[in-house]
Amino acid sequence: MVAQIIVTADDGGLCGEVTEAILHLYNKTIITRAALFSSYGDCADLCRELPVFARVAHVSLTFG
Repeated sequence: MVAQIIVTADDGGLCGEVTEAILHLYNKTIITRAALFSSYGDCADLCRELPVFARVAHVSLTFG
């Protein structure tokens, strides 16, 4: 069995700078996944660029 390390970047799609940084890190194989904020506009950019297996949902349960 081979060990695998999964490194996930958080807040994908939050803003253009975060999206750009995540794509850069993914393309350099520094991260293996990105947690996406589906309610932010730049999330669509990440979905177009990242393969399906590299996307995870960012769930935030807040009140107020």
